[in-house]
Amino acid sequence: MKTIEKFVVAQMRGFLFLAALFLLTAIPTWAQTKEQPNLMPKRERMAITFISVKPEMVPDFENMIKTDIKPALAKGGAKWSDVWQTAGFGDTFEYVVVNPVENYAQYDGPSPMMKGMGKEGMAAWLAKASKMVNGVRTVAYESRHDMSYDTKMTEPPKLAVVTLLTVAAGRNAEFENFIKNDWLPVVKQSGVKGYWVSQVMFGGDVNQYLIVVPHENFAEIDKGNPVARVLGQDGLMKLQQKLPAGVIAHQERIVSRYLSELSYRPAATANK
Repeated sequence: MKTIEKFVVAQMRGFLFLAALFLLTAIPTWAQTKEQPNLMPKRERMAITFISVKPEMVPDFENMIKTDIKPALAKGGAKWSDVWQTAGFGDTFEYVVVNPVENYAQYDGPSPMMKGMGKEGMAAWLAKASKMVNGVRTVAYESRHDMSYDTKMTEPPKLAVVTLLTVAAGRNAEFENFIKNDWLPVVKQSGVKGYWVSQVMFGGDVNQYLIVVPHENFAEIDKGNPVARVLGQDGLMKLQQKLPAGVIAHQERIVSRYLSELSYRPAATANK
């Protein structure tokens, strides 16, 4: 039951990607509310839930989001909820749900899911959900606009290359200075639509960063590393050598696809 209890907490605390990421990301322009324009240096918070679904339960899991979760989020007054899934490279049965966190005080009260379902409905939903997942992990991230690049997209990208990068303890300043002063200026010349960086606050390694680069399709990924597009492979290697050895302890990269049919976007619905 511990896995299922975590699953319920994740839902009750505002189902989250990353980044979203996967999923998912420093909150870019398309993910902001009207009350929170894209102004520096404000940092937005987000909750990103990584959900491992049993392979045989994928159709039921997706149907549950459509028929149970999205209506509950709407009734409960949720602002938005984005759902992503691994696309081709990574854990095929992993879904990532991204939700905004206005403040941590919101967790002192009932979540939109609880408001929308009620006590009995939540219990019935739990009985159904308990059969579908292998594990759930929720992480709170904070956007790092000072390390990011945004072209003011009006909607989520179709694909995203997501890098989970862990910096060696005590070497965050070296990594962040390299991104700000050396890496990001070149990325801005590459033509990519964004380079979004966020950092773990709770629920994971505080030395971990989430980096998301949006893409329209896999053909764009064929263009290669954003920095290599500008400097070439030799230039990329020379630039990477400016980052002192040992700063990056571990990194892994996946491709994630945005699932609009499973995501909840009240503003987008209202405009149709």
